[in-house]
Amino acid sequence: MSKEKLDSFISSSTRFVAEQTGIPENEFKEAIVGLFREQNRLLRAYLAQVKCGEEIDFNIVLCIASENGEDEKLANDIASVFRRMFGSHEHLDILFLSSSQETELRKVCCPFFSSRRFDRPDFYLTSSEGYNLEEVRACYKERRFMNGHPDGYLLCEIEPPILGQPHGLGGQDIHRVVLASRHAGYSVFSIKDWPVYVHVARLTCDDFGDKFIIAENDIESIGWAEIYESSAAAKTSL
Repeated sequence: MSKEKLDSFISSSTRFVAEQTGIPENEFKEAIVGLFREQNRLLRAYLAQVKCGEEIDFNIVLCIASENGEDEKLANDIASVFRRMFGSHEHLDILFLSSSQETELRKVCCPFFSSRRFDRPDFYLTSSEGYNLEEVRACYKERRFMNGHPDGYLLCEIEPPILGQPHGLGGQDIHRVVLASRHAGYSVFSIKDWPVYVHVARLTCDDFGDKFIIAENDIESIGWAEIYESSAAAKTSL
């Protein structure tokens, strides 16, 4: 990325629009996850649509949150993978995020790699319909899965975990859930109106690897719930 372009991304006029998804994008994500796993430090990575200033069109930007800030070697390694996959005539913009930028980005985009969870919950989960989900739980976005659901599926780490015994798991509690919107036209990835009514499921395997496509037998339904912007709003709903 040029210095001029980088300065424009850092400016207050930067707008994060949405997550960039698709088959080629997933293949690229899978190809560079190995580079992130080699880094012995905090890293979170996002592939986002970004607008700068008064631009009408968006740029596709690989956004990285790193405790070490900008990393030229990592950026060069990523660019090399990108050129091998898509050709030297294509280019990829890379932005190393500030803390405030990552906070804004997470409102519309899910990370595809995370070596450590974000320091603040993205939203809160509870159920006014039972299913043993009445307790308010903090949710941290982890990854977006694709399949037949038009909005996709959102993998979240939750706190506190859900007791595993009622779901036939014995003493193994559920620390991650998969969420999907229950209503057409509503998204769990870019939320405009709260609450959002969701299906809640659990992964049926402990290690899902780096896949971004999920099959029906990879998840098992837990129940229906709602997600809220704040814990106070979630508690008020009960």
